[in-house]
Amino acid sequence: MDVSSLSRVFIVEPFNSGWIIEKLMRDIRDELHARGHGVRIGPPEHYQGEEIYFNSRYLYAAPQPEARVNSVFVTHIDDHGKESEIRRDFAKFDSFVCLSPQESGILRAMGCPPEKATGINLPPRATMQVKRPRLCVLSARYPDGRKNERWLLDYFDANPERRHQLIICLMGYDWETFGVDLAARGISFEIYRYDRSLPDEYERQKALLQTMDYLICMGFDSGNMCCYDGLEVGLELILPNISYHQGLGRRVRLFDDRAGFFAELDDVADAVAEADRVFKTRGPKNYVSELLAHWEACADAARPVVTAPDPARDMQILKQNRENYQPMSLRRAAASAYRHLRKAF
Repeated sequence: MDVSSLSRVFIVEPFNSGWIIEKLMRDIRDELHARGHGVRIGPPEHYQGEEIYFNSRYLYAAPQPEARVNSVFVTHIDDHGKESEIRRDFAKFDSFVCLSPQESGILRAMGCPPEKATGINLPPRATMQVKRPRLCVLSARYPDGRKNERWLLDYFDANPERRHQLIICLMGYDWETFGVDLAARGISFEIYRYDRSLPDEYERQKALLQTMDYLICMGFDSGNMCCYDGLEVGLELILPNISYHQGLGRRVRLFDDRAGFFAELDDVADAVAEADRVFKTRGPKNYVSELLAHWEACADAARPVVTAPDPARDMQILKQNRENYQPMSLRRAAASAYRHLRKAF
C-alpha cells in the first residue's frame, strides 16, 4: 500500500462542545501533521476531497462518497437506541475505531464485519506527563549521621536511572550541604527550612506536608514523631520497623535495614516507570501508527475477509455491556429518533 495515497485526512467535527473528543482529535491531527500528512478538522460541508473521512462523533456520522475510507470513531454505547444506530451504520462505513480492543468485540458481536472494527486503547493527552512523587524527609540533619541520610546517596549511586523518577524533599535544619551532594548526582530535590523562632513554623510544615506524596524516615533512633503528621495529612509512610512506628496501619511500609529501605524506594520508582511505559505505548505516536495501519488495510480492496478471533468472548462482552445500558427514557428515545432523521436527510 502506498502510504502517500492516504496522505490527507479530514476529521469531521459536526459541532465542538469542548469535550475530550475534540481535544483528542487535535492530538491526532498534530501527530499526523508531524508525519507529513495533511489534516483538517471541520464540519462535513468543509470537506475538500481528502482520502480519509474520519467522523469524530459516531452518532452524527454520515459517509462521504468521495472518500476512499469512511471511518467512524466510536465512543460508549450505553442504551438500545445507540446500539440500533450503530448497527445501521455497519454497511455504510469502511472503518469503526473503538476505544479499546475489548469494545471492538462489542461491535463484532453486534454484526460488524471483523475487518472493519478495530480497537485501539484510548491514548492519554499529548501534553500529559506522569507525576513524579515527592518523598519528604522531615527532620533535622545531625553531624553523626543518625538519620542515615547517606542511604539516599547510596541508593541513587546504585540506581542512577531513578533520579528521573523521584523528587527528594528535605524539611528541617542543616540540609543545605547535603543538597550539594544530591545536586552532584543530578537528583531533583527541594529544601525547606523554617526557623524555629518563626511563630507559625509548625503550621507551615504541616501545610507543606499536604503537598507531598510520601514521608520517609531512615534513622533507627527510637522513631520519629513526624509519622503522626504524615498520617494526619494522608501520606504514604516508609519507616524503620521500630518503636511506635509499628501498628500505624495500612498506609505505613516498614523496613528492617538498608536493603529493605532500597526495596521500598524501588517499589515507588517502579510504579512511576510502569506508568511511563503505559503513556509511551498508548501515547499519540503509537495510537496514530495503529490508526494509519488500520486505514491502509481498509483502503485495500483486495484485503482478505477477517474472522472474529473469539466470537463467544465477543458475545459475552456484549452481554456485559448491555447489562449496564441506561433505560430508554423519552429523552433518549427522542434524541435517537432525531439523529436518525438528521442523517436520513
